[in-house]
Amino acid sequence: KETDDMCSQVLVTPTYKLAEGAIFKVLVCNNVFDDEPTWEDATDQVLIGRHHNFLNETKTANKWGVGIQVIIERGTATEKSYLSGYGGAFK
Repeated sequence: KETDDMCSQVLVTPTYKLAEGAIFKVLVCNNVFDDEPTWEDATDQVLIGRHHNFLNETKTANKWGVGIQVIIERGTATEKSYLSGYGGAFK
């Protein structure tokens, strides 16, 4: 999502079912249009329902933008996991 200025915080609220043994990750960035965006791990903050404060303050692209990746890896799970969607906000 393109933004007018650098974002300092992001809140991600996924709806998902995680099977036992699966690995859940949420990566976020505030310079998603860069050739090499600065992805930050927001998983711990997402799991407790809090916003993530971005550490990155630079960009190489001509515009700022927020990116979100929600990743579920199988790990040792034998059951299925799923992500039905996510919402959130940024500042």
